[in-house]
Amino acid sequence: MLNTIMIKLCGLVLGSPLKDTQCGFKIWSRQAAQVVFPSQHLERWAFDLEVLFLSFKHLVPVSEMAVCWQDVEGSHLNVVDASSQMIRDMLLIRILYFLGVWRVND
Repeated sequence: MLNTIMIKLCGLVLGSPLKDTQCGFKIWSRQAAQVVFPSQHLERWAFDLEVLFLSFKHLVPVSEMAVCWQDVEGSHLNVVDASSQMIRDMLLIRILYFLGVWRVND
């Protein structure tokens, strides 16, 4: 249930048309990466949300593809901490770009 809420929140806050921003791999062409990554500011948990946000702003095509995934035993994630950090970073992305503190073409 928390995953569903986070997916919907990502879509609302970042304007993402993707069904799930946290599932699967993210791959950019060299040309797209050279356009998108120089503007990236976050170096935390939600860096990929900012990069997707920048991709949308730069009109870089983004699509979802299924990936077969197996969890590795011993891998741990505190869902509450990770979710609160992601919500904070989503809001930072939206607010700092809106206020012009961060710019899409930095």
